[in-house]
Amino acid sequence: MMLDVLIVCAIGFVVAAYVYYYETKLEKDPSYRTIFDISEHISSAKHLGNKKMRLKPYIKNMVPMTIFLVLMMIFALLGYTYAAFGLALVMTFGTIFKQYNIVTKAKTFCIVCNTFFLVVYILLYLTYQHIA
Repeated sequence: MMLDVLIVCAIGFVVAAYVYYYETKLEKDPSYRTIFDISEHISSAKHLGNKKMRLKPYIKNMVPMTIFLVLMMIFALLGYTYAAFGLALVMTFGTIFKQYNIVTKAKTFCIVCNTFFLVVYILLYLTYQHIA
């Protein structure tokens, strides 16, 4: 069984759920800060609170959470490794786009975002290992 992929998917879901929670808190209270807001250049609020960085206001971070759930169901229930690798590849392209936006527009280091990006890259590697 591909328990390693399921664990990484669960971690990714938790991180994405935290980002969703954090974004909704920032909408209600723009001065809300967490332990991850260390300075002006290392700040999750500066990136996640920026409305220009989002795809659409109502999407927020539901798309990555949904993809992680679909990946977990694909691996756990059906065992389709090639489909899961394809979804991980799509997520990786989206991650590269988001990282480019963070570096060029926000010019900050977002600890939560980079944790999520790391989870996506690990997921791509693990799904590739299962099809190779």
